[in-house]
Amino acid sequence: MIRALTCSSPAWICLCLALAACASGHEGSEPQQQRADARTLRAALAHDRSQGPLHDADNAVQDRRPVLAAELIRNGGLPAIARARAAVADASTRTPEGNAARSRLLAAYDEHTRTLDAYAHVLERGEVEDIALLEAVHNERVAQQNTDQAIEGVGRLEQAQ
Repeated sequence: MIRALTCSSPAWICLCLALAACASGHEGSEPQQQRADARTLRAALAHDRSQGPLHDADNAVQDRRPVLAAELIRNGGLPAIARARAAVADASTRTPEGNAARSRLLAAYDEHTRTLDAYAHVLERGEVEDIALLEAVHNERVAQQNTDQAIEGVGRLEQAQ
C-alpha cells in the first residue's frame, strides 16, 4: 500500500526541496571557467599524434599490405593514442561540463584503442577479405567518429557564453 504524502511528511519536504533545486535556474558553470577547462583539454589533445601513423596504416591497407598496416597501428597508432589518453587523464578540469567533456574523451580513446587493437589483429592475418575484416574496419571507423565527436565537444565548451 502506498502511503499518501502529506504536506508535513519528511518525504513531501524532500520532494519539495528537490523540485525547488531543479527549478532554481542554475544553468551550469561560469562560461569563463568552462572556457578554461576547454583550454586545458585542448592542451592535452595537442599530445594526440595518432593521425600520421593511422594515415600510413590506411595507405598500407590500400596498397594491399595488411601486415605492414597492423605493424603501423601497433607501433605508431596505439602508442600515440595511449599518450594522448594519458595527457587527457592528467588534465585537471574544474567544472561539471569540463569533467563531462574529459570523461567523453577518455571513453572515446578507450573505445578507439579496443577497436584499433582488433583491427590490427585481423590485419595481421594477411590479405583476407571476410566478415571479420569488414566488421573491424566498420568498428574502427565508428570509434574514430566517436573520438572526433568527443573532440568537437571540447570545441562547444570553448564557445560557452
